[in-house]
Amino acid sequence: MRCICLWVLIVAANYGAQTADPNPASLSYVFPSNSATPPSVSVTVSSSGPMTVNAVTQSGGNWLTVTPSTASATATLTVTMDPSGLPDGTYQGDLTISLSASSKTVPVIIAVGDPGPQLPTNGIVNAASYQGGAISPGEIIAVFGTSVGPKIPYSAQIWDGVMTNKLAGARVWIDNTPAPVIYAYPNQLAVVVLYEIAGKAAVQVQVENLVARTPPFSVPVQNATPGFFTADGSGKGQLVALNQDNSLNSASSPAPQGSVVVLYATGMGVLSPAAADGTIVSSTSWPAPALPIQVTIGAQSAQIPYAGAAPGLVVRAIQINVRVPMGIATGNAAVVATVGTVSSPNGCTISVH
Repeated sequence: MRCICLWVLIVAANYGAQTADPNPASLSYVFPSNSATPPSVSVTVSSSGPMTVNAVTQSGGNWLTVTPSTASATATLTVTMDPSGLPDGTYQGDLTISLSASSKTVPVIIAVGDPGPQLPTNGIVNAASYQGGAISPGEIIAVFGTSVGPKIPYSAQIWDGVMTNKLAGARVWIDNTPAPVIYAYPNQLAVVVLYEIAGKAAVQVQVENLVARTPPFSVPVQNATPGFFTADGSGKGQLVALNQDNSLNSASSPAPQGSVVVLYATGMGVLSPAAADGTIVSSTSWPAPALPIQVTIGAQSAQIPYAGAAPGLVVRAIQINVRVPMGIATGNAAVVATVGTVSSPNGCTISVH
């Protein structure tokens, strides 16, 4: 149910000869959206002298009032929040309790209905490796947060061979341009980073749901941020890999030395020829990373017969065909990709014999 929540937090005090101590120090109130009845909350203030109380709002108009406006010694204040007419969102106000030699400010925050998406500073990661930090052109990223997506999961919508940049009201804006959305869950999105960020030092990222858009987050940009897709989706361990006979690589189905294994990755940087953001790879156009790629398996350099777009997938998911080096140790072999000067995180493996 959509609601209004109130938090009254005591965050500052100027202690002098006279003091004022509101009680309780924190209040919360749940209220249905679009209700015509404003909630009122009582706050008891113990003071050592006469006081004046004022209510001021920083956003949303005059939705906050307090009575009485003057009192002596201990008093019970009635704080009223009237959200009628306010659109869904978050609004801020202050109660100021003033004595002759000191004052105390009580911030008041109301969230009307759905307050909108909440994106933590570490909520943007590589969708394959789950490593945070910089993003790169064409990288598939996962965005984690609160209410960033719809209440039920949605998969990508494709029109004329291109993924849409809005899914069930969810969008991710990169420098004010929406990015193609691969999937949208209530608290997780996956999108394709726009090609146009190439050459920038940083970009501003915002997440939008049906209600609101987050403040912009500054995210650094680098040429490549390679990461392999793993079997359990953790970013580490057994990779999603196909053996030369098209069987799924695993401990029970290892790849022979000298055979070709197909790996899947993202964050390989600019592609050549360039492809429109969100394009699904066809049988007639297979763009390849412009930066040089090296792959080691078991710490030995592996031949790469092919590295480029994966047929049937979004163009920024990269397929890498690698030949397992001869003479490496059997069992789980570490796999690392280096694109330009940037390497994928350690901890990824395939099984070989």
